[in-house]
Amino acid sequence: MTVLIALFGGMLAALLVFLMSLPHPGWAPLAISAVLAALLVAWELRAARPFIDLRLLAAQRALTRTYLRLGLTLLGVYVVLYGITQWMEAARGLSPEQAGLVLVPMGAVAAVVSHPVSRRNLVRGPLIACALFMLLASAATLFITGHSAVIALVGVMVLFGVVVGTASVGNQTALYLQSPPENLGTASGLSRTFGYLGSIAAATITSIVFRAHVSDAGLHDMALILVGVAAAVLLLTLLDRQLPRRPKGLGLSSATPPSPDTKGSPVPAQIPAIDPRRAALVVMDYQPAVLGGLDDHDQLLTRAACAIDLARHAGITVAYVRVAFADEDYEQVPEANKMLARVARSRALHHEAPETQIHGRLEPQLGDIVVRKTRVGAFSTTDLDQQLEDRGITTLILAGVSTSGVVLCTVREAADRDYRIYVLADASADRDPHVHAVLTEKVLPMQAHLITVADLPGLIVTA
Repeated sequence: MTVLIALFGGMLAALLVFLMSLPHPGWAPLAISAVLAALLVAWELRAARPFIDLRLLAAQRALTRTYLRLGLTLLGVYVVLYGITQWMEAARGLSPEQAGLVLVPMGAVAAVVSHPVSRRNLVRGPLIACALFMLLASAATLFITGHSAVIALVGVMVLFGVVVGTASVGNQTALYLQSPPENLGTASGLSRTFGYLGSIAAATITSIVFRAHVSDAGLHDMALILVGVAAAVLLLTLLDRQLPRRPKGLGLSSATPPSPDTKGSPVPAQIPAIDPRRAALVVMDYQPAVLGGLDDHDQLLTRAACAIDLARHAGITVAYVRVAFADEDYEQVPEANKMLARVARSRALHHEAPETQIHGRLEPQLGDIVVRKTRVGAFSTTDLDQQLEDRGITTLILAGVSTSGVVLCTVREAADRDYRIYVLADASADRDPHVHAVLTEKVLPMQAHLITVADLPGLIVTA
């Protein structure tokens, strides 16, 4: 990892030195950057778990276009934050406080615009609007001078606000639609990397155009660069035939109807949105002792970790349930309990044993709910229901091992307690894949909405 960081950091540093030397280029730093880039590519192609997954970029070209579109769009946004604000102070004569106030409408408009986009799970339309408004805002900047009224500057910020609101939600939805579920964590990390590259490029552009001094001419040069960037974003969007208008379906529940002999309410065609303030992600029995019964649990852990990250980012409560026994708990298990009586006799799953702790990749954080149970269901022998009620939780998103055990029991009891229930089908598993398939396709949809981790961002209502 040290070598990887050195190659990546050295490549970017040498490239920045070259860019900072313009318009009188120093070619040696560019050559060094190219050599380090070649070494980085060779290293990453040989790595089992690469820092930058070049194979994913090559195999998922639609996803790669989303990364490029996001990076270029954020380049424009950061030029506003780094460059135009600098011009406001140095050339227009605004104080730092006044320049900050001029930026406020950009954030406010972004928040307003992102809400309906996220609620309707739109992709292509918002991204086209993003490119058009970026082009319009960049062109408008060409007419701004040191004598322009403040209201004109505010108007430009409003246009860029539309760019931020549509780009953030549209590209995020595209990311989760285009990413393979097993690579969702890697794909999200690459998205952040391209965002940082856009930020670095924006800082470089700002330093180049304002090299001698901050002026209207430099601002207009910056605007011309942004016009070119916006045109590239527009072409990337219009020519991308794999970019959908909106998701065609959300997970298993919308794609898998109940069988004709299944009683109960049919699975709804449109899955209800999730209010993060009233929802909890409940991660159940993700313990080494339980996961050890699965042939390959690495991908399962990756999807569960991704779901937890998404939940935390959205403000959804995260709750953990583990099965483990204190010494006195073994005495409370009667012989009539066919499954747990064996555990009690063997004194297995002791609550202090490392294998009964929550897996290290999913470690709880301060403020999370953590409960220990001595039966199968998450509510049985715990105060989980009371803790959820105290936080005003009415919606549960369940992920657990196994589907025929804790997931099935918890869905049944949660339904009786009148929770709205979502089950993350690809973050739940069973020792018998056939049993998992039957439960997720025929049984659980009677009381829960079956979704995948990739569906989650499109269902969460953003403020």
